Amino acid sequence: MAKDTILIADDDRTIVTLVGEYLRKKGFHVIPAFDSMQAMMGIRQAAPKAVILDVNMPGGTGIDVIKKLKAMSKTSQIPVLVLTASDDPKHADEARALGADEFLTKPVNLGLLHAALLRALDRPAEPGVE
Repeated sequence: MAKDTILIADDDRTIVTLVGEYLRKKGFHVIPAFDSMQAMMGIRQAAPKAVILDVNMPGGTGIDVIKKLKAMSKTSQIPVLVLTASDDPKHADEARALGADEFLTKPVNLGLLHAALLRALDRPAEPGVE
């Protein structure tokens, strides 16, 4: 069975590495991106099954990426999870209004992120994952 591709976009390379390694161990193929332009290029090239975005990135925000994603018919159905250090309720409201499936804050709880990803992909949660 082919591994599902997940794109992780965050300007914090530690987050991309940490989340990427965790998801690889869970059986996903991970594509890293470190700004919004790399995120959009990766999405167009790889057609990931889901995208994990930071809000604050160079070259445009994660909110900008969500707007572009949801505006294109080819990518409008890709689930989006926002993972950010911002706890500003405006960011959460805007991300959800634009179609983000989940809004999670850092520091990242990998188990919760994985469970949110499985929900976004419409898969059952693994036993013991909350």
